[in-house]
Amino acid sequence: MEDFIRELGFDDCNFFTIDDYQVFLPMKGPLRPLASEQIEQDRQGLLAEPVNMKKDHAKSMLKTIGFWQLR
Repeated sequence: MEDFIRELGFDDCNFFTIDDYQVFLPMKGPLRPLASEQIEQDRQGLLAEPVNMKKDHAKSMLKTIGFWQLR
């Protein structure tokens, strides 16, 4: 898994842990840019401990939001 992560080809690919990647890998579908308001709404929803998501998954998603906001 570590070799796979190193070969992803984007800067800071080590920002995420193997556990984070395990949450992301099953996700599919197109990625589309979101408005800042939508990103903040999603972040607030994750902070509110979502009912349909494990706490560790929510943490990984919050980490992702922070990653993309900084870049």
